[in-house]
Amino acid sequence: MSKEDAEKLLKALADEEKKTNQKMQQKQVKVGTVKIKKDW
Repeated sequence: MSKEDAEKLLKALADEEKKTNQKMQQKQVKVGTVKIKKDW
């Protein structure tokens, strides 16, 4: 494996992690708004 291949893999993994984190944050926001609605 060349250095370039390794860097591409790392970038791809980092991008996937960012996407996953964004999805998790969106889910947490949705859950938070639902809980607030239920409390009212």
